[in-house]
Amino acid sequence: MNNRIALKAGIWYTAGNFLMRGIGFLTTPIFARLLSQNEFGRYSNYTSWLGILTILASLNLEASLITAKTDFRETFDEYIGSMMALGWLSGACWIALISLFPDFFGALFGMDRVYMYSMFAYILLYMPVTLFLTREKFLFRYQHSAAVSLAVTAVTALLSVVLALCWENGYAARVAGALIPVLAAGVLTAAWLWYRAKRVNTAYWRYALRICLPYIPHLLSLNILSSIDRIMINQYIGETETALYSLAYTCGTMISILASSINNAFAPWLAEKLDSGRLPEVRAFSKVCVFFFGLAAVLVVIISPEILYILGGKAYFQAVYVMPPVALGCVCQFVYTMFVNVEQCCKKTAGMAMGSAAAASLNVALNWICIPRFGYISAAYTTLAGYGFLLLIHMWLVKRIGYEEIYDYRWLIRYITAIGCAALSMNVCYGERAVRYGLLVLLILFVCIWVYRKRGTKTGM
Repeated sequence: MNNRIALKAGIWYTAGNFLMRGIGFLTTPIFARLLSQNEFGRYSNYTSWLGILTILASLNLEASLITAKTDFRETFDEYIGSMMALGWLSGACWIALISLFPDFFGALFGMDRVYMYSMFAYILLYMPVTLFLTREKFLFRYQHSAAVSLAVTAVTALLSVVLALCWENGYAARVAGALIPVLAAGVLTAAWLWYRAKRVNTAYWRYALRICLPYIPHLLSLNILSSIDRIMINQYIGETETALYSLAYTCGTMISILASSINNAFAPWLAEKLDSGRLPEVRAFSKVCVFFFGLAAVLVVIISPEILYILGGKAYFQAVYVMPPVALGCVCQFVYTMFVNVEQCCKKTAGMAMGSAAAASLNVALNWICIPRFGYISAAYTTLAGYGFLLLIHMWLVKRIGYEEIYDYRWLIRYITAIGCAALSMNVCYGERAVRYGLLVLLILFVCIWVYRKRGTKTGM
């Protein structure tokens, strides 16, 4: 019975993720046309800082619930209430710090004081929502978790569009449109969690911090790696270029939805195969996954002009050259996640934080050198370098723990190189529609022939 519940939960989470990400993509062309490029760029800078500060202010406390559910089975709700109090205390400290040095943080974040306070209000209000969603997930109440997530996402999208139509300041409309639904959801979930908790027990804080604090550098580094480019473009060049880069980056990472869905299915399957020692099956199946994901990335790169036109219009077409390196970076991200799965299954995660920090540091250094000299498009290549470096680190870590044979290292390097050459060569084809469409037809024919020839085989490669 538990296995059936877990399977149903996994299906609901995957479907919910598709729907939530789908809502985001559906509203992107609306906001790209309702907001000016400066407003679009300012909001992209806002969300980039929001992602970074959420990790720092919330302390990632929800990550401790997976073990607290077992260790504090009888007082689990009291534990969650205590985590909510600790998260609010951390957020209050950040607000106090910003209030003491508003000019410094305003210059650092690139935003006015009202938006800084709005950002931390969002973080404080979203903490109880996150704790509630995590609680329901671990109790396998998948309907509650999916319903709340989808409701907040849908109301945020709808309200943001309405406000953007009614207000002259599109940037303020986007911020308010995201904050108001979280305000309502945060108040309701906080009241419910507090009713269940009854009291705050500070003895739980040490337990949680011992679990959560070591993960913060890893999560922060990954967030910096994915968002620091927009922040630095905003600081070094301007909001218009941030908007161009942000929309193209969003288009290029469309395949990340496919990546997360594949990984949701691959990770538990991998754990089972590792436990039974059936490594050849993992080696064969991983090649099939990477093969098709790489082709999906090339497909996105080929039709990039059409995707940008649909999502942003002609005003954003010049950002098409951001798409090839971003899509290739998604391929590197997908592959290194497979190696991370092995590290997690083997409980060898000590090197994850150091690897992520090193890749993020490399990205920041390259951005500092390249963005002022070569413009916003160079940020896509520096991010690609960061993800490529992170892939090499995780390949080395898995080899170091004795699982070098689980994946075909040589094949992966050769295939990613081939995909990279194919994707980057599109930079000279974007002005030739007939060439791109011809390549698209050839790609589809190749996949069909490959599938036909490999049907019925066990390895697929």
